[in-house]
Amino acid sequence: LVTDSAFHHTIAEATHNPFFVETVSTILAAQRWAVRLITGGAPGSLARSAAEHAAVVAGFRDGQAAVAEQAMRAHVQSVFDAYRAAAHIRLVGGE
Repeated sequence: LVTDSAFHHTIAEATHNPFFVETVSTILAAQRWAVRLITGGAPGSLARSAAEHAAVVAGFRDGQAAVAEQAMRAHVQSVFDAYRAAAHIRLVGGE
């Protein structure tokens, strides 16, 4: 989770927008709390998350903002889906 937070903080800081940096920090803190409370841990695959992060970085590196944006949207959706599935299993049971 430390490197994941650092990844998201680095992107926020690159905007040079202190409001956005604070917003990302607040969201990440709330997310960590909710994940522990609802799922009991960090659901999902570290390898998948790393690949999704790499796709975002590749978009930035190649100067393709639209590619980076789409990769970040896919990453956020993937994380949301993993949290939802883990919460369902913990709260309802089963797969």
